[in-house]
Amino acid sequence: MTLKRTSRWLVLTATFGVAATLTLGACSDPVDNSDSEDSSELDADTAEDSAEPDVQPDAVEPDLVEPDAADAGPEIVEPVALWEVGSLGDSGVITDVHGVSAFEAYATSGERVLRFNGSAWAAFGTPAPGTSLHSVWSDGSMVWAVGEQGLVAKRAVTELRWTTVDAGTSETLRAISGRAGNLFAVGDNGTVVHWDADAAEWTSLYSLDGIDLYGVWLDPDAADLAGVFAVGSGGQLVSSGSGTFGSEQIAAADAVLRDVIGVAGDIYAVGTNHTVTVKRTTAPTWQGQATNDTQERDLYALIGDVDDNVYALGARGAIIHYNGSKWTAENAIGPTYVTADLVAATDLGGRFLAIGGAGGGLLQDADGAWNDVATAPSGGLKDIAGSDAEALWGVGPGGLVMTRTDQGWTSVSVPTTEDLHGVDVSADGDVWLVGGAGTVLIVDAASGSASSVDTFLPLDLFGVAVARSGAVVAGKGGTLIEVSADGSVDTLTSNIAADLTSVAVGGDGAVWIAGDFGTLLREDNDDFDVVATGVGGSLNALVANESGVVAAGDNGVLVTADADGASVDNEQPGLFLYGLSHHGGTTLAVGWNGTVLSRGADGAWVSEETGTGAVLEAVWHDDAIGIATGRKGALLRRLEAP
Repeated sequence: MTLKRTSRWLVLTATFGVAATLTLGACSDPVDNSDSEDSSELDADTAEDSAEPDVQPDAVEPDLVEPDAADAGPEIVEPVALWEVGSLGDSGVITDVHGVSAFEAYATSGERVLRFNGSAWAAFGTPAPGTSLHSVWSDGSMVWAVGEQGLVAKRAVTELRWTTVDAGTSETLRAISGRAGNLFAVGDNGTVVHWDADAAEWTSLYSLDGIDLYGVWLDPDAADLAGVFAVGSGGQLVSSGSGTFGSEQIAAADAVLRDVIGVAGDIYAVGTNHTVTVKRTTAPTWQGQATNDTQERDLYALIGDVDDNVYALGARGAIIHYNGSKWTAENAIGPTYVTADLVAATDLGGRFLAIGGAGGGLLQDADGAWNDVATAPSGGLKDIAGSDAEALWGVGPGGLVMTRTDQGWTSVSVPTTEDLHGVDVSADGDVWLVGGAGTVLIVDAASGSASSVDTFLPLDLFGVAVARSGAVVAGKGGTLIEVSADGSVDTLTSNIAADLTSVAVGGDGAVWIAGDFGTLLREDNDDFDVVATGVGGSLNALVANESGVVAAGDNGVLVTADADGASVDNEQPGLFLYGLSHHGGTTLAVGWNGTVLSRGADGAWVSEETGTGAVLEAVWHDDAIGIATGRKGALLRRLEAP
């Protein structure tokens, strides 16, 4: 039986050869796999995957007894994890956060910068592997980060890579802020350095031995070198109120001041030993204030917008609010991060965000209540593709797009907040992305610039494969289109009503399409053949092998197919497989509860120990490395070549 190409935009959906019910043993995924989270929600990841089983603790070794040799039982060998578990979000101690708008913010996490796109946090690259970062600032077009040993790095928001800049100091820099073409960074030994955008260079302005500076605020009404306020150890303030830098003690000598801000003309500083000190416009000196916090917690961050709405945040979930007359401790709703050490805070377009040093944090809602927010992608990457480990691309919910370079994983800005489901990369560097509401994007792999293809389709698209002069795209209700590199679209007639979930160019050169109810189609020279699989559940992924394709789906089904037909190689009721990779004769399949199955030359599928219960949705490997991604920002790296 063959299926023919139709004229452009004509979609035929007559059904044939598709079972109306699932065959015996087929079952549906026990959780919603659409990942169609509302992209306007900032804290939507805590409920997903609640059905995942608890990770079992390591077995406790019994007391050793010297038995007779004849009584000795078999030696028990614990499985060795072949995969290293990581995250596409926070990867180390978070030290700073800076918000540009409700749809853009940045944070420092160990060696990595994180970026918020209005929906979720994700990695934004590693400027200098091996060097920890402490602070980040952005004006919306350029992002700056500072850290250990005088590290200063910059990156345009639209670019994919960081570059380092000589700061003229080897002292550790712990805070950075900017104003009208001028940047100021401060750090150890009272170091203050200045970036002049006109001169395009950093210069040293001040130093003070024995005093480390942790926070800096710039008076927006000042100019040039005036109006710089930095706080640090010894209760010290370093400032240039009149343009000349000097220091003064504004708190107890045993207090380490961690942050400083100005609100409505007054300047606030906070630090250890529940320290709050304020310089009022109406007072000649700094004055300490009582926090009224019975726990007397250390304070690390400040945020405020008007004189009766200032917050000091700190250890063990400290949220201390100033209402214009006194400070009062507040409780958060959370519930996960209510006791987090809140180390940094920022304004996300009128909503205050406080970040915990170990990841996660609290975000104010419209009523002022503090709720949980994660610092990793809430949905994670659903598909990854690429020809090289340092040129991979991945997609996920809420318009999440990420690429992997020699500087690590980094999120990429694209003109959509639709959930993205499929990705493929052409040999000439075009990255094809497909997703909800007929979304098709083409991204330049070198620059990260993206353009949209107008498909005029209201239906969700799930799979894409580069083929011929463009790409073949599959989607809901049997949707099947071919998009050329110039953006023109031809509609193909599938005569299949089932959702089509995945597309791949097989090792035989044909285009293969998989979908619900065990649907498998093979295209060769514009003709499509229906390939019988004998499978009733959904086929969720396809990958090319040497002679055709491998398909993976519900109930642990793994199908090998070529021009002569298909055979089921594996079944495991209750297991759901979502991603496939094939390279060098080895195939990897990933899915539910951290499952990784591998098949080598002997043809047998073998389960690999991953050490995680995360739902894995995509996998990629070559001769040197294996990478798997999944929900909640799960990232796995194989410790040896597959």
